[in-house]
Amino acid sequence: MAELLCMCGGVILIIIVHIALAIWVYRDAENRGEKGVLWLLVFLVAGIIGLIIWLIVRPPKRTVSDHEFDDSFKGDQKYRF
Repeated sequence: MAELLCMCGGVILIIIVHIALAIWVYRDAENRGEKGVLWLLVFLVAGIIGLIIWLIVRPPKRTVSDHEFDDSFKGDQKYRF
């Protein structure tokens, strides 16, 4: 009986870790300007191999440069000098 509980606990832990990694891959891809759903599917189908592929090919994190910040106010003329 104790062995069954231990095995069930291990399976539940693996499922929780898998779900957490899936959520992280999706959010990380979206934050980096990639298609989160595509990378989520790659991870769900390929498992740890999909995670490794994402870690290798993911682009650097996007940052807002001064040029992008200035373009965001393009249509708002009251802030133009």
